[in-house]
Amino acid sequence: MNAGVNPPLVGELAQKYSPKKQEIQSFLADSGELVKVTPDLLFHSRLIRQTKEALRRYLQANGFMNFALFCDLVDYSTKALGATVGMLRC
Repeated sequence: MNAGVNPPLVGELAQKYSPKKQEIQSFLADSGELVKVTPDLLFHSRLIRQTKEALRRYLQANGFMNFALFCDLVDYSTKALGATVGMLRC
């Protein structure tokens, strides 16, 4: 699944996959592959790192960024807005 910064919510996955999903999610979160942002929202750890790096590069080149520019930079939807902003502390 390649959802980028617009991942499906856990409830959406539950409808799509078997009951084993909980075990798989727990394993991936415990291993560090997934980052649990909220109880219902998971991101791949690589995506978090790449997003932080893109943000750092943009800020170094441009000096500032507002949220609209950030959304454009990462092709971001507002589905996970509040949850992910806190995860991107640089």
